[in-house]
Amino acid sequence: MNFVIWSQLALVCLLGAMSPGPSLALIIRNSINYNRISGIFASIGHGFGICIYATATVVLLELILQNSEKVFFVIQICGSIFLIILGII
Repeated sequence: MNFVIWSQLALVCLLGAMSPGPSLALIIRNSINYNRISGIFASIGHGFGICIYATATVVLLELILQNSEKVFFVIQICGSIFLIILGII
């Protein structure tokens, strides 16, 4: 993968980490219950975890795409069906 693709991945991860959600609630809880440093460490750990997860996902999907386009197509269809089900529910 080239630099443009990696920078796009980094931007998406950054935007996802900045959006409020359960991870933000955890970081706020650690900051309030313990101290500021605990909240900072929790946020850094969350950022590293998301980075590792996203990188592994992209690399594995790229390997699947390079080796078998049929398997990648099945993964896309399953993901689409999952999103439709989430939209209905």
